[in-house]
Amino acid sequence: MKNMGRELITKWDELLADINLFLCEHYGYKDSAYFNIQANGCTLDASSRAYYLYIRFWEFGGEHRGLPDKIVILVSSTFKKGDQGKQFTNLLRFLKAYAPIYGYEYICIEDRVDGLDKTCYGFPKTKDPFRPYGPMKIADLILPEE
Repeated sequence: MKNMGRELITKWDELLADINLFLCEHYGYKDSAYFNIQANGCTLDASSRAYYLYIRFWEFGGEHRGLPDKIVILVSSTFKKGDQGKQFTNLLRFLKAYAPIYGYEYICIEDRVDGLDKTCYGFPKTKDPFRPYGPMKIADLILPEE
């Protein structure tokens, strides 16, 4: 698949397998995530009784609204069981460990989890109402100790 003369390089099957393994280990649901491949990357949908995730993995941001290339965009993350903050931290911990393996360098949030201030993770606040946090380098995420 090509975009503006550049080829997508992510190994989608391997990334999806890692995501499904994370979800299975943390929530017990097998193969609940799937990808929709697009010209600039893909979107991930994952849902179960315990969570709903919608994440964009963009290889080419094209400077769309100031987004760099190689970015993970957390669009929606809802956790229905347990502590929202802890579940969100687990998701960030997974992305910090695995996204760079697949070439992703940046992360931002469109997500609006009520009562969860994401600046504690190092995300810069923005004035953009559609993207209230980020973008920032994945390596710069600040995560609490387990």
